[in-house]
Amino acid sequence: MLGSYYVSAIGTAHLEHEGGVCQDHSGVCYLDNGYIAAAIADGLGSAKHSEVGAKLAVDTVFEHLKNNFSSPSSDEYHLQALKGAFIAAYNETIKAADSNGIPPTEYNSTLTVALYNGSDLYFGHCGDGGIIALTYQGDYERITEAEKGENFNETHPLLNGEKYWSFNKCSEQVCAFTMMTDGIFDLVCSPLLKNNKPPIVIPFIRKFMDRNILKANNSEDFVVLQKKISDYISSEKFSHDQNISDDKTLVGVINTEIMPALKDKSYYKMPDLEALHENMLNIIYRRTPAANDDTDVPPVGKNDTDISTLQSSIEKQNQHIQALTRTIAQKNRTISKLRRNMLISGIIMAFLFIVTVILLCVLILRPPSDDNSRTDLKTIPFNITTKEENGSSQKQQKKVDGKNGSKAEQITEPDNNKNVDGKNGSKAEQITEPDNNKKPEKEEAGKKEKTEQEDKNNRDDENDQADDQDKQTNE
Repeated sequence: MLGSYYVSAIGTAHLEHEGGVCQDHSGVCYLDNGYIAAAIADGLGSAKHSEVGAKLAVDTVFEHLKNNFSSPSSDEYHLQALKGAFIAAYNETIKAADSNGIPPTEYNSTLTVALYNGSDLYFGHCGDGGIIALTYQGDYERITEAEKGENFNETHPLLNGEKYWSFNKCSEQVCAFTMMTDGIFDLVCSPLLKNNKPPIVIPFIRKFMDRNILKANNSEDFVVLQKKISDYISSEKFSHDQNISDDKTLVGVINTEIMPALKDKSYYKMPDLEALHENMLNIIYRRTPAANDDTDVPPVGKNDTDISTLQSSIEKQNQHIQALTRTIAQKNRTISKLRRNMLISGIIMAFLFIVTVILLCVLILRPPSDDNSRTDLKTIPFNITTKEENGSSQKQQKKVDGKNGSKAEQITEPDNNKNVDGKNGSKAEQITEPDNNKKPEKEEAGKKEKTEQEDKNNRDDENDQADDQDKQTNE
């Protein structure tokens, strides 16, 4: 038979807040075709209603597989069925958010799904949880990779889309597997074990899936197993001993008809996380190990104690990771601030340069102003005389003496404020401002005055001749 258990317990970090809830959700579903489907979802702490999104994703996956996974055949069929379940969960989450009038990101959660028939294990995955499989040969394999974001505590949820979804099949026959959200998965697959093979704390996870040490043979055993594991995972002692503050989810599926092969005892020894942690610090800070230190850190340790012995090591590891994360974040903020200031300065300088160029262009290309460049003709006193007027004026300046009297005319230069007197009367001519439109009129007046002057001169000549004749007669 295929036995199972599943537990999702609230973490201490959420218990500290009033109204805190468990944002994880998990479950198993027995399908009519003999397969069992298991799913886990971890609601993102940054999403206001992520616990709703996690439950909605798991429930939608089970509903889709019940209706669309009836006659499994090829591997491709299995993987397409899983992908269809992910798409259904994605669409249902968007639909629920729209109907409730909230942004879909408020329902953000991870999602990991498995399809299992007792030997073949197919899975779909997105986020930072994972699956550990136990093969028929007794090997423990991590078959998923935790998908982290830019920071250590970030991940890619379901709503980030197909780009961050992965679907595959375990290459070996599987007799049992466990699924965990990151609260427990990061403990079982510690980053310190990255270079170990397998990179798993086997003594811990073995207690939940290996029938060589776990009593799990029938339905009654799984009822008891469900309660024991639920009480253990939910206890504050477990959270304290393992230094876990996040929500905790653990799902197990076991084929009771297959007993996994046993390995050498050394395979089940506890990794020396203390030594691995110290070695990591030596690498990070480029420290030289002490003379009695073993620079070639072995992948396994010296004892076979319970997982609680890892508390101090994991705590130190988390503290150093958090310190490094804060330092990197601070440097990134400083760089971003400098870039922002440089960008603002560049914009200001470009603006000032453009304004300066515009002002120079205006000053260079602007036409001269009439008020500033043109001299007002009204303010300049001057006399206008024509050529004919100059000739007549010279004649008028002669002094004529005769027998009966003297005739003298004093012709002065025309003045705007004076009149010119003649023999036959007074003539006043006032010089006004020059006007280009009056030029023909002035020429006509000049000709008229010239004609009058010539007539006057002729009369004066006639009078002079008459006077001369009178004089000769008298003599």
